[in-house]
Amino acid sequence: MMLAMSTIYVLKEGQKIGPFTTEELEDKVVEGLFSREDLFWTEGMDDWEPLSTVIEAVAESAPDLSIQEDALYNAGGTVVTSQAVHLSGGEEIPVAGISKVAVQSERIKRFKPVAGCIVVGVVIVCFALLEIPRITPTHWILWGLVLLGLALWWVRLLLLALRIPATLVIIDLQNGDERIIRAKAREAKELCGAIDLARAESRPG
Repeated sequence: MMLAMSTIYVLKEGQKIGPFTTEELEDKVVEGLFSREDLFWTEGMDDWEPLSTVIEAVAESAPDLSIQEDALYNAGGTVVTSQAVHLSGGEEIPVAGISKVAVQSERIKRFKPVAGCIVVGVVIVCFALLEIPRITPTHWILWGLVLLGLALWWVRLLLLALRIPATLVIIDLQNGDERIIRAKAREAKELCGAIDLARAESRPG
């Protein structure tokens, strides 16, 4: 079983390295930066233990390195070969089963967060100016906590309203399903191009 922890240290050649999250440790193992002889420790453990106790589980969940050698595209956990698209979650999509691939920007509905910002902003101003008896320290603390909560809510709505749309790679499958991959704009174009190239190479003749 793989570690279900978020703060992990590794002892390599007498040097303590970390902390790592579980995902970061998996990446380091896959990259070959840690070996079976290295030790790991996390809170709750009495002593350091060999990384070999968990490295097999990491290796089983890691993408096939032999696949990556022949990759037309390899970034962000997605690997494209001439036969299939290997997603970061472990799913493998045969190229022959892809009907279309396209790049588009994420559609963001901004009306609700913008309207929410206005409404919450008005509430904050009214609440701050409202003459509420604040005689004891408890009254002041409660008033401050409510005002802080409203302010945090307003900031959250503002971030939603100003959020930059992500670039999406939409893979339409021949069975009617689709897979959506989030990526940076440049990587999305490269991924889309690699899938189109793989589809072209897979066509007979």
